[in-house]
Amino acid sequence: MKQAGITLVTGGTDVHLVLDGVLARYKLLPEGRRQIIGLLLPGDFCDLQSVILGEMDHSIAALAPSTIAEVPQRIVDALTLSHSRIARALWWATLVDESVRREWLFNMGQRPGDRRVAHLACELL
Repeated sequence: MKQAGITLVTGGTDVHLVLDGVLARYKLLPEGRRQIIGLLLPGDFCDLQSVILGEMDHSIAALAPSTIAEVPQRIVDALTLSHSRIARALWWATLVDESVRREWLFNMGQRPGDRRVAHLACELL
C-alpha cells in the first residue's frame, strides 16, 4: 500500500486499486494542458487494462491525498486463471469503466456546461 499526493501511476508490473481519495485519468495535450478523461474513486482499479496491454495510453494522478493498494500482476493472473467469478468481476469492472468513458465523451461533445456539471454530480453520487 502507498500514500499518494500528486504521484503519477502509469502502469508497470502491478495493478493499482484505489482505497481512499480521488484520482484522475488524463492525457497531455500538445501545448502542455491536461485533459481529464475520467475520475477514479475508492474501489476502482487504476490500470487493470495494463495486465493485458502491458502499458497504458494515458496517465493517472491523485487529485487529493490517496491510498493505493499495489497488487502484483502475477496474483491477478493466478486469480483470474483459477477463479472464473473473479475473472468475470474484473471483466465487468472494465466494461463499466468503458461505458462511463463513452458517457464522458458524449458529455463533452453534446451537453451544455450546466448539464455536464449536473451529470458529474449525479455520477459521483
